[in-house]
Amino acid sequence: MSKMVVLLAQCSILPEARDVAIAEMTKMLAPSRAEEGCISYTFYENPLAPNDFIFVEEWESGEAIKFHFATDFFKAFFDAIGPLVASPPVIKTYEVSDVHAL
Repeated sequence: MSKMVVLLAQCSILPEARDVAIAEMTKMLAPSRAEEGCISYTFYENPLAPNDFIFVEEWESGEAIKFHFATDFFKAFFDAIGPLVASPPVIKTYEVSDVHAL
């Protein structure tokens, strides 16, 4: 693979909403990974900052990400996660021109 777009989305979850938020984030994995243009899709919790999560996503193109954001399941996720976050999410994309496995 020579090109891709990497998306990093960070969000801090209210401590009392942690379990519900993890359940909502987990529901996103299978349908997102099944989307055309999705290379990889997962999330992690920061071990040094409990309740701070980051999504790490690899997509074939920016258009694939736009399609992802327009899906019904993404819109439902965004609506469900909104009241659970401690602050607005920070979402960044990076266009990668070449990928090499080390």
